[in-house]
Amino acid sequence: MESRTILRRSFLFPMLTFFMVLSISCVDSGDSALQVRFPQAVNAMHPRVIASNDFGNRLSQRTNGRIITKIFPGGQLYGARQAVQAAALGDIEMAMEPETHFIMMDDSFRAVDIPFLFENEVHFRKFLDGPFRDRVEAKLKDRGLVLLALWDEGPMVLAAREKLLREPANFVGTKIRSSGHDLLARSWNALGAATIRLPIEEVYTALQQGVTDAIYTTLYTFVAGKFYEVAPKAVVWPSRATYVWVVNQTFWNGLNPPDRVVIRELVKEATSVYYGILKASLGKMERTVREAQDGELVSLTLDEESAFLVRIESLIAEWNLEYAAALSE
Repeated sequence: MESRTILRRSFLFPMLTFFMVLSISCVDSGDSALQVRFPQAVNAMHPRVIASNDFGNRLSQRTNGRIITKIFPGGQLYGARQAVQAAALGDIEMAMEPETHFIMMDDSFRAVDIPFLFENEVHFRKFLDGPFRDRVEAKLKDRGLVLLALWDEGPMVLAAREKLLREPANFVGTKIRSSGHDLLARSWNALGAATIRLPIEEVYTALQQGVTDAIYTTLYTFVAGKFYEVAPKAVVWPSRATYVWVVNQTFWNGLNPPDRVVIRELVKEATSVYYGILKASLGKMERTVREAQDGELVSLTLDEESAFLVRIESLIAEWNLEYAAALSE
């Protein structure tokens, strides 16, 4: 299979230069208002929650309080996997979690996180908005969910307690927290690392106690969760991931058509808000990691990327073949 050119990634996302006071969208609209329960596994200052909260406020305003959104950050109502299942069952109205929690509904989501696959965020976002979206949208509909958006999660980091994981030899004997994505786990296993599957809410303590040595997550989750306090050695990792925003299909079908149009419009606005926060917040978050005790944040050089690619090239070729349909553009 034709090999892909490995380009240096310049993750030009930004840092949060403003502070937003988060509040649940709670217009006093009486008992007749439709409630949209929207749990989030990440905490209230995460860009994803800020943008979701903005969506809820705008939805309440646009519908004159007929539809109100209740955000439950920090896993208050459900953890990530449980939220996805609850949305499919109709126990809640909306969910937005990483694609790893949707793999059980559509195997195509495995293709998203193939390491070294996407050259940069522009390439990745084009992929999310292409035929891939149509495929997963149809599969999610079969599972009782309507797809609203696919969001680029932003720069991914692989951060460890004691050493930078920037060359294959560093992985030997290292325990890495995995959210459950087996393609990444297999690539790390091929480098001599072990993987441990833990909910994000338990990872800080696990790192603190040495149950796991490293965490793979977005830079924004890494900073918002203060994981740099217990895993200060961070490497920007050459893979991408996506947040999947869905709404329960029965709830969606029960809305009147104008309200569905409004929600679609506001989802687009929330997407712009989210990407704006990423663009505005990168610099500050990078400094937060570097200024932490023993903190480091580095990107792989082209030579370092090549060293990893040589070690897992056969796996990447296998995955490209297996997920050729999902990866076509």
